[in-house]
Amino acid sequence: MDDRGEKRQLVELLGIDVPTDSPHREGPFAHEGPFAQPAVLLGRISRRAWMARIFYKAEEEQLHVWLRMERKRADPHELEIEVQERVDGDLAACRRLRLADIPMPAKVRSRLGVMLPTLGRGLQRTVSLYHRDGELLDQRAAFSFVERIEMTMTVNGAAQPTIVIGEKRPPATVAERLVDLCRVEEQYAWWLEQGVRRRLISGRDITAHLNRRLRRATGELLIIDSYFGKYPTDWDLLDGVKGPVRILTGPDAQPPSPTRPGVTARSWKLAKAHPIPWHDRFYVWGEHSGLNVGTSPNGLAGRRLFRIDELSGPEVRALKLRFESWWRHRRTRPL
Repeated sequence: MDDRGEKRQLVELLGIDVPTDSPHREGPFAHEGPFAQPAVLLGRISRRAWMARIFYKAEEEQLHVWLRMERKRADPHELEIEVQERVDGDLAACRRLRLADIPMPAKVRSRLGVMLPTLGRGLQRTVSLYHRDGELLDQRAAFSFVERIEMTMTVNGAAQPTIVIGEKRPPATVAERLVDLCRVEEQYAWWLEQGVRRRLISGRDITAHLNRRLRRATGELLIIDSYFGKYPTDWDLLDGVKGPVRILTGPDAQPPSPTRPGVTARSWKLAKAHPIPWHDRFYVWGEHSGLNVGTSPNGLAGRRLFRIDELSGPEVRALKLRFESWWRHRRTRPL
């Protein structure tokens, strides 16, 4: 148990991929043999996110990276993976991928598998996991996979045919590497184009998606939106949000329902010389988490094209300062 009296698994404390529960019998987290027994562990080390396992799928020419995350401290949308690939010590390819830019499952808890393009066989790799603000969270440096095993036996003085297990192709030539570079670029381009659908929204309702993101918010949730609360259904976007919520909105907003005691809002009193000092819609929480959403809750069904994207840590901190200034401004009044 942690200092708050909450149960914590060993994997979340140390970042070690130790199976402690029985459901994971198949897939990359399959386990054989007895599971770890319950115990008391005192520790101060904690990791927000880390790489549990990395596989190379030769038949797919893809690198499979399996991530583990501490639910309360890591959001997959805030993570980036960088892959460096070297041939005989020389850098052949390097790519950093922002996970918010690619499709992800609707519900991600503590595990996430990411498939990454790779130049293929015979490479040395370094895979790094970063927070979007640049912090290095985990790294597997300068490693290679065992791709081929050859065995030769002599029986009664006679040499037997060589047995080859694994990769049977000869080492890649320069021409093959150039073809692989083009393939990798095409695969990354396709992957990123699929992710655009999560950021440029048209003809699709993302209310449930945004609600899931807000339910993951830690600490206080701050919302800046001139039209939030104009319609009674706007408040449904906050269903399941556990922490306190403060909202800066415009003069047309209606007060939140009394059934939402953790939600408070203030509206800006319009005047010709004092228009509302913000235009975009922002949702910020924690120290470095937030979203820029191009429409108010009543437009989340995608009847008109809008954009949604992640905010950087410095943007979140700057918006928090602005929020507090506007919250105390003499032109705002409580709803």
